[in-house]
Amino acid sequence: MQRYGLPTDQLHGWQRSPHANTSGPNGSKTPSCTGCHGAHADASQQLGGVARACGRCHTREQDYFDKSPHSKAFTKKGLGECAVCHDVHDVSLAAQLVGLGADSACSKCHLRDEKPRRVAKELATQVASARGAASQARKVFDDATRYGKTLAGSAAALESLQDSEVRLNAEIHSLDPQAVGRAAARVKRAARDLESLPKSATATRRTEHLVAYSMVVLSGLLFLMLLGNALWLGTRQRNGGS
Repeated sequence: MQRYGLPTDQLHGWQRSPHANTSGPNGSKTPSCTGCHGAHADASQQLGGVARACGRCHTREQDYFDKSPHSKAFTKKGLGECAVCHDVHDVSLAAQLVGLGADSACSKCHLRDEKPRRVAKELATQVASARGAASQARKVFDDATRYGKTLAGSAAALESLQDSEVRLNAEIHSLDPQAVGRAAARVKRAARDLESLPKSATATRRTEHLVAYSMVVLSGLLFLMLLGNALWLGTRQRNGGS
């Protein structure tokens, strides 16, 4: 392909993307090459471009984007929607691109625009706070399960956290700080629920241990009472019942 001046790094880019890193054992959960392009024809072009191909799976992201300030601006400038911020093969999550850092998508166009810079900074702060809470919750959970603790409700709590993070990534496309703030708050609530499981399990085990200890003590006292009563009866019988 290089002899024709065509890029050859598509596979390398895809391998670094969430599309590759979140695939199942058989690559069935997220698309490989044919998932977007088809087996023989370029399906992305048949669907009206890369963005339409993305929109087949990322319906929430597409809906938020279509209602955002970016939608009209991109159409006016003839920009390719998703690929402008995310690239085509080396795709990054919205939560990784928002902000004003050197690698952020916002910085590509808005380094000198006051209002967009303010919005980008606010979105980045909200997203970073939510991602930090989620990361801390997973660390607490992993540390607990590493030592063999069984945590009731962990599957549902993990699923809830993951779903809230997916919704946050989608909501970022709206560019609405209030909406993103609500989505970030959902992530934090889910993170607190997950993080509370080890503490709840520890409290439950302490209660169980206390109950078990109390039962042992009570059993010992009962044994001593019975033993004392038996000794008293034996002594009384030897003394002729007096």
